[in-house]
Amino acid sequence: MMMQTKPGGEQRFVPAILPWILAAAAAVVYLFTFNSWISLNNLGNVAKSAGWLWGPDLYNPLYFLITYPFRWLPAQWMPVAFNLFSLVCAVLTLALLARSVAILPQDRTQEQRKREKNKLGIFSGPMAWIPPVLAVVVCGLQLTFWESATSGGNELLNVLLIAYVIRNLLEFRINGEDSCLFRAALVFGLGMANSWLIFSLFPAFVIALIWIRGMSFFNSRFLLRLFLCGVAGLLLYLVLPTIYTLSANPMVNFWQALKVNLAMDKNAFLQLAIHAPINVRLLLAIFSIMPIFIMGIRWASNFGDISHNGKLLATWVLHFVHAALLVACVWVAFDPLFSPAHLGFGFPGLYYLTALSVGYFAAYFLVVSKPYPDRMGRTTPIQHGMRNLSVAVVVLLLAVSVIGLLCRNFPQVRIANGPAIRHYASQLVEKIPARAVVLSDNAEKLYLAEAALAGGPKFKDYIFLNSESLSIPAYHGFLQKQYPHDWPTGMDITSTNQVSPRFLLSTVAKLAQTRPVYYLHPSFGYYFEYFDSRPRGMTLEMLPHSTNSLSGPPLSESEIADNENFWNAADSDLKRLEPFINPPPANTNSFSVQKILKKLYLPFRPNSVARTLGMFYSQARNFWGVQAQRAGKLDAAKKSFESAIALNPENIAAQNSLAFNADLQAGVQPVVKPLRSLEDELGKFRTWQDVLKMAGPFDDPTHCLGIAMMFTQGNLYREAAREFKRVHELAPESVLSGLWLARLYTLNRMPEKSLALVSEIRRQTNELQAAGIGKAELLQTEATALLADKETEKADELLETAIHENSDDPKVLGMVVRVSSMFGRYTNALAAADRQLELLPDDPSALFNKGFVTMQLGRYEQAAPLFTRILSLQPTNYNAQLYRAIAYVKSDHLDEAQQDFESLQKVFPDRNDVNGGLAEVAWRRNDTNTAIHYYQMCVTNVPPGSPQAKFYNQRLESLKTSPP
Repeated sequence: MMMQTKPGGEQRFVPAILPWILAAAAAVVYLFTFNSWISLNNLGNVAKSAGWLWGPDLYNPLYFLITYPFRWLPAQWMPVAFNLFSLVCAVLTLALLARSVAILPQDRTQEQRKREKNKLGIFSGPMAWIPPVLAVVVCGLQLTFWESATSGGNELLNVLLIAYVIRNLLEFRINGEDSCLFRAALVFGLGMANSWLIFSLFPAFVIALIWIRGMSFFNSRFLLRLFLCGVAGLLLYLVLPTIYTLSANPMVNFWQALKVNLAMDKNAFLQLAIHAPINVRLLLAIFSIMPIFIMGIRWASNFGDISHNGKLLATWVLHFVHAALLVACVWVAFDPLFSPAHLGFGFPGLYYLTALSVGYFAAYFLVVSKPYPDRMGRTTPIQHGMRNLSVAVVVLLLAVSVIGLLCRNFPQVRIANGPAIRHYASQLVEKIPARAVVLSDNAEKLYLAEAALAGGPKFKDYIFLNSESLSIPAYHGFLQKQYPHDWPTGMDITSTNQVSPRFLLSTVAKLAQTRPVYYLHPSFGYYFEYFDSRPRGMTLEMLPHSTNSLSGPPLSESEIADNENFWNAADSDLKRLEPFINPPPANTNSFSVQKILKKLYLPFRPNSVARTLGMFYSQARNFWGVQAQRAGKLDAAKKSFESAIALNPENIAAQNSLAFNADLQAGVQPVVKPLRSLEDELGKFRTWQDVLKMAGPFDDPTHCLGIAMMFTQGNLYREAAREFKRVHELAPESVLSGLWLARLYTLNRMPEKSLALVSEIRRQTNELQAAGIGKAELLQTEATALLADKETEKADELLETAIHENSDDPKVLGMVVRVSSMFGRYTNALAAADRQLELLPDDPSALFNKGFVTMQLGRYEQAAPLFTRILSLQPTNYNAQLYRAIAYVKSDHLDEAQQDFESLQKVFPDRNDVNGGLAEVAWRRNDTNTAIHYYQMCVTNVPPGSPQAKFYNQRLESLKTSPP
């Protein structure tokens, strides 16, 4: 039941003045550990405000509106602005926390009600200052809260909203004014629109309103006003979707944008409420929601038992529960194994609720331990002893919290807010020259590079590209605004189709003609097919490959020396991070701090900033180790691998390369192990692509072979060849690497090298058999190389011999068809296809080979029935249906062709070979409008300026000017 008597003047210090004193003290601590530059917490916010981050901004509307003026600041001032805003939010939150603890009702149990005579149930007396101070210490010095307060994240605004709502609920109990609840509803609505965590607390908020107001909550006039206040806050959901849909070229409409926002809140709530393991949900509830629930209940003195012993038992049960929760909540602030941070939900809001509980439970013991006189007015020594013990324990908890949290968390905050990130960013851009094109598929590294260069006078001369986003047409609209004089226009930026790699490569290659191109970290993909990546400190200079070259020239001595000097200079920065990434060595002393912390379930906790920077450094350090090892600098490589592992103990690439380095130095003969064993090493990684992105390259022959095979599957032939070549150098007996390398030599117009390798491989009979390489693979490689080398007579002779000597081997015959067709040698192809079909009359592959060769010979009437036969065996063989449709077009069976193409279009609406086929059918029928329609569809699905685009545009022009 609410009370309406206001506290007297003698009680004003703790609830009215002390909160501001504690807030000022917190501000001093936070300013002393303040981050004056970019942090990993504020990096995304700075990138948004500076215009570096593209795409819709649909989340955290309140934070967006409050911090919008920061966009008017110079980019180098923005981090400080965001950090100061977080500091202000933190200080105000702690002031509200102290005020809330001071006015928490201490009348929940009979023991409290007997001893606390204050009419409001507020703890009074000379010890009343301790609970607010303890709560502020537990919250303010907790690592997650402290880091957020000094490094510019957006979470503390949400915590401030939670604190304000709780304060208003407690103020209502004191003054009984509905305006407190209306303000709480308005702010809670704003918070729901701004934070999924507050969204998740909505049921608890409604329960609290009903609980605190009682049956009068269901007053219709009150409910209507409360509802309108809440809805007014929720209207904030509409702000960012409205702003986005009014912007130029939005990718989604208003309702889709709103749905994205709501879906994120829903998914985050479900992740916590349903998908999180039951033990995680239980532990989070025990240290955040359950203590609030317990302090909200007005307990009877006996739980229904009227006997003296029953009352005594009930009282001690309550004492035990309160003591356990007090100790546990203080313990959680130190981040034990069961804390929110270790469970993956380290949000400052949860720690705020825990700190509020700490304040209440500390006050509880200071209240119930007051000596209570009996009927004669007497108190016993036991009561005084219990009073002294309670005060001593609470004061001890305060001292332990202050000293323990400072000792445990101050070094963590200092490394997180110190110069480590700035040093990393400056080293990242150290080798990047002016006017460079800077690429990265890691957004954090790209923004850090932009931040490091933002203060320079020529910052606008750089071009920064997120290589992962370049395949999205809308991103090109962003780049056209950012770099109007350098980025090509004409692309349909509203298209949902991916931009082709060919167009992206041509665009970057054109920029490379007038600008240096740098990649911020080791990676792989089609840019590394066109460019040779040369290590330059932590970055890679991208130089176009020379014609007919599988790899760039070896590193020169000057390049090796320059990179070694860079890493030697950076070594001190790396060493400073290592103690915050790896636990200290075990101490045999039974009374060591480590053993004590272990018994308290307070394990070593890697610093989040040091760990992230360690992974960044580790990838680059490992990459240089691989380059040094391949250049024969084994000692330098060993040092690099050891450093990479120290910076990221999970870097399995560095671990394997270091073990191989030891074998090389010991003279052990390299061995290629079976590739199937590699999948067992992935650990927490899903794919080897993830490993390469996180850890960098490998340099032991087994992993190099596995990575090379992965590259070939992705058509990354130059990168695959580099790895195959390394395997062949280390383990020449590996016929699989030699065979693939020979194929790639042919593909890259170096058939003479391929033939030399094939000749060498032929002599390794046992190895070929052990590797499961049959005649077909070897014959295909040799015949392809001969044809590419213009040795047509030798190739024909080889293929004819293969047909005669292997007339009963469908694999060899299929190989002859493929190779002969590739080079237009259709006589051999047809002979092999006929023989293969004799052996396997109902085999779809044999039928397809015969149909394909028949089409190449212009016998379309004969080819169509072969593809029809395939479709009777495999109704979903879309390639067979496409070739049949083409055969029908060529043989003027236009109705059948149209039927096939329309069937394919339902499955592949954007395929140009399908739409182009429909256009061809319409063109042959003199149906100009339909032909124009389908050719226009084709134009939208190819890069502007490409040969396909030119063909389609020419056909469109001819149709418009002179219809068929």
